[in-house]
Amino acid sequence: MRSEISPLAVSACLAVAACNSAGVGALRDNSADTYHQVQNDRGGRVIDYAVRTAKLRESGQQTRLAGRCASACTLYLTLPPEQLCILPGTSFAFHAPVAKSPRGGKTAEQYLFSSYPQWVQAWIESRGGLTSNLLIMSYADASQHLRTCTPHA
Repeated sequence: MRSEISPLAVSACLAVAACNSAGVGALRDNSADTYHQVQNDRGGRVIDYAVRTAKLRESGQQTRLAGRCASACTLYLTLPPEQLCILPGTSFAFHAPVAKSPRGGKTAEQYLFSSYPQWVQAWIESRGGLTSNLLIMSYADASQHLRTCTPHA
């Protein structure tokens, strides 16, 4: 049984990160584009991706994933399904977060896991959960739950 992080704690964490976003890569201004493209993203700090996905969710901007989306990049899977599509060949790589302290690692893992849609949680659980080992979700698995977008010319 996994314990969940309180919504208040997540909100506070996101608010602090948003207010101190100088270190967070700002989303590209896509006002002229119809979508936000994420391609071959190796991931990074969970909090940075939590802020990015929160901004995308709030904007409602369409998001296209292509190539390998690894580690914290998988937080894009938390976007509403109607806001997200994947290109053929997209894959996702999951692992337990790396942190400076065991408590920080556990908090990040709980946040990640509880943020994922139920189908992602079930897929991870069926493979033993988040560990230091990389779990690769193929396009074939992901496309059963996410719509496929057409390649952009």
